[in-house]
Amino acid sequence: NTLVSNGTTATGILTDILGGVTGAIGGVTGGTTGGNPLGTVTDIIGGLTGGATGGNPLGTVTDIIGGLTGGVTGGNPLGTVTDIIGGLTGGVTGGNPLGTVTDIIGGVTGGNPLGTVTDIIGGLTGGATGGNPLGTVTDIIGGVTGGIIGGGTSPISPVVDAVQSGIDVLQGVESLKTSIINTGINTVADTVVGVLPQTEHPVTDIAHLGTLTFETSRDTVNGALEVVSDLVGGNIQGATDHATGIVNTLVSN
Repeated sequence: NTLVSNGTTATGILTDILGGVTGAIGGVTGGTTGGNPLGTVTDIIGGLTGGATGGNPLGTVTDIIGGLTGGVTGGNPLGTVTDIIGGLTGGVTGGNPLGTVTDIIGGVTGGNPLGTVTDIIGGLTGGATGGNPLGTVTDIIGGVTGGIIGGGTSPISPVVDAVQSGIDVLQGVESLKTSIINTGINTVADTVVGVLPQTEHPVTDIAHLGTLTFETSRDTVNGALEVVSDLVGGNIQGATDHATGIVNTLVSN
């Protein structure tokens, strides 16, 4: 029973499969009932070749191609583009829309609109006619540094001279003050020793210490004023030497 039953089932499956195959073959060849599944394909081919009824679906494409190449009726849709190209290259009637640009280029090589810039550059470098607009600045710098050719007069000379004159006065006053004080000290010491000879040693030593103190003050003050004078005059080496002299005086005294 199992063999018969399963054999029957297998036979039915095979019959169904063969029926599907013959149906497919009938569809491709046209079969009895028609309904060819390739009908759509043959219709497309007929449309491309014109078919019996025409109505080519590529008509739009061929029309566009005809328009691009000029076609029978003309009306090239690229006319605007070709017109622009013609305008750029000069065209038949001229009227180049880039005329302004080419005019500017022509101006750069001819009536140069950059003339102002080149004039400024020429002015900075001296140009053909000279008249450097930086002349005033370079003159001032040259004046401060004494000029390249030497012998220049610095515009701050009056200031330097005034400072130096003031320093000379102060140094004179300091020296005079020290001289007066030390003279007074020595006078008092001599008077005391004259009255009390036994006090000569301590009085003389004290007087000497006093005069040395004021001499140190004088040398320190005047040395400092010399440093200032050298710095104002731009003499760095001189300022260094006088500063060293002050230190040496203090150490020595």
